[in-house]
Amino acid sequence: MSVTTGPVVPGVPSGPAVPPPPPPGPGVRPPFIAPPTDGLRTRRRLGILSLVVSVVLLCGGIVAGINVLIAYSKTTYLDQAEQVVSQYAGDLNLKHYDEAYGLLCSVDQDAVPLPVFEAQFTRRPVVEWRVFPANLVNGTAVVRADLMLSDGSIDTHDYPVIVTDDGLRVCP
Repeated sequence: MSVTTGPVVPGVPSGPAVPPPPPPGPGVRPPFIAPPTDGLRTRRRLGILSLVVSVVLLCGGIVAGINVLIAYSKTTYLDQAEQVVSQYAGDLNLKHYDEAYGLLCSVDQDAVPLPVFEAQFTRRPVVEWRVFPANLVNGTAVVRADLMLSDGSIDTHDYPVIVTDDGLRVCP
């Protein structure tokens, strides 16, 4: 007996045909299909993610707020230090020696009595002054000021300004 083959058709496998598998026997069940989920895991993940993002943003906001507060308080302190030194020099110019003396820190007030302080500036009164921007040196505002005296000399001082219970005070 001879086996004849027909013409070769492209895309169709040649050779003996493979029969399909037999159908499953009685009592065979299809594989288990997972029931649909209700999205609980997805909602939980989104909730945890939003919580983490909120905490990160909150902490970042707190850090940024503290930095702004520190920068603002430093700027305010330096501005007020310049104002105190300017007021001190202005009181010397107007010959309000008792008010200028009141702006001195307690250490300087204890070291120099008011009459001696007045005598210093009565001999050579301040006729003009110039206050420069304050700098922060070791946590203390230091303000440079030029005091132009009546004899034509210029007295340049770096005035440390400290914080006391009574406010800012000049410590020459």
